[in-house]
Amino acid sequence: MNITENNLFGTTETYSVDFDRICHQSNLVAALDTTNLAVLFETREERVGATMPFVKSGLKQNQRCLYLAAERSSEELRSTLTRFDVDHESVPDEQLVVTQLTERQETDVALDFDDVLDFIFEMVDESLDLGFDGLLITAEMSWIHSSDITIGDLLKATSRFNQTATDLPCVALGQYDMTEFDASDLIDILHAYSDIVYRGKLCPNSYYTRPEIFLEREKPDIKFERMLQTLSDLSSAYDDIQRRQQRLDVLSRIMRHNIRNDLNLILGQSTALSETLETEELADCAEQIQTTARELLTIADNANQLNTSLDHESTTILPIPLSRTVNRVVDDIRRANPEISISTHIADNLWVSANDDFEFAVQTLVQTVIEYSTSVTLSAEKPQSNSAPSITLELTVAGEQFPQSEFAAVSDGKETPLNHGNGIGLWIVHWIVDQSGGDLSITSNDEETIFSISLPTVLESGPTGF
Repeated sequence: MNITENNLFGTTETYSVDFDRICHQSNLVAALDTTNLAVLFETREERVGATMPFVKSGLKQNQRCLYLAAERSSEELRSTLTRFDVDHESVPDEQLVVTQLTERQETDVALDFDDVLDFIFEMVDESLDLGFDGLLITAEMSWIHSSDITIGDLLKATSRFNQTATDLPCVALGQYDMTEFDASDLIDILHAYSDIVYRGKLCPNSYYTRPEIFLEREKPDIKFERMLQTLSDLSSAYDDIQRRQQRLDVLSRIMRHNIRNDLNLILGQSTALSETLETEELADCAEQIQTTARELLTIADNANQLNTSLDHESTTILPIPLSRTVNRVVDDIRRANPEISISTHIADNLWVSANDDFEFAVQTLVQTVIEYSTSVTLSAEKPQSNSAPSITLELTVAGEQFPQSEFAAVSDGKETPLNHGNGIGLWIVHWIVDQSGGDLSITSNDEETIFSISLPTVLESGPTGF
């Protein structure tokens, strides 16, 4: 496992899945192209970092949540949700249902998976009748180790669920502790789920076996053909990545050398013209050329910096002091732009986990915003809980001074001919924050625009609870 040692706090890197971003103003049932996924974890924090955001997303999007526990109680689950900014006391019992899967088992009788599946599908119907938009299910699979059920039986039931639940408004998340299953079982688990959550990432699973194949004893020739198809698909994907990288390398070279050199030439010549032209009108035209050239040079420099920043062979995640980093950026920008009013309200002793380009991201965000506003505020509050999974840095612009066109594409996650900005500043911020395991969100109304950067908290070592 990838462990990042922190001499300050002795912390362990955690992986949290941003299901809210995956949903993108929808809900998981609508957003995910699957009915069943699995989280494979080695530590308690990895499991919590997947299951709690999964449950939180459902609670926010008017979905009912069914938690099939092996050892945890409803009180433990609700307490852990507090770490993820969920006011669990306001969540009604009918929306968050916690039950022991083994409660479905009669004494001295093997668990009947038909009964379990019927129970889940009845819960889906009941959820809709209660006015919820669907059902999210997550199940701890550790109960199997104290039962007579085989992993094969469990995965066959899982595949039957996949087959039956395709058109139902429900999504399930199975929880598997990799330290409790042997390698052959883990391989079988991979075959049963179309999507895998691993180390904070939701991964489409190339090894997934469709129910109609999984539930039949696969003939060797069919299995061999399927394995070859997987190899072919992976090879095609690799070739596509290589072609895209070649195109990016060429565009980077053009930006770094050709365009930048020509812009410097234009800037130099226009400067000379503005000093020698006799009429004020022509001199103004030359100065406009200078201004445009400088703006394009800034974009080119940012693109080069971005290419350098994101082209690391391995990303180094570090504990970063938030207040010190923000204040350093603000001091530099104030010196270069004395006419800009920048206020900061950053709580002391806030440490976030981010890559070493985070300061460049903050600098880029502030510089992008002050192109449209002469007054900005940066703030970050101390979390209510010392075990809060993230800290949010907010940059606020008052009024309708920041055009929506500049952030709409970043919020949507893609640009189109009709939906794009004029520069790359917000994309730089988004990519660096994303590479740090964080999230950039933007909200805007008639009174203000708020840019929120949420990053994992550097937690002190110690018990994590649930």
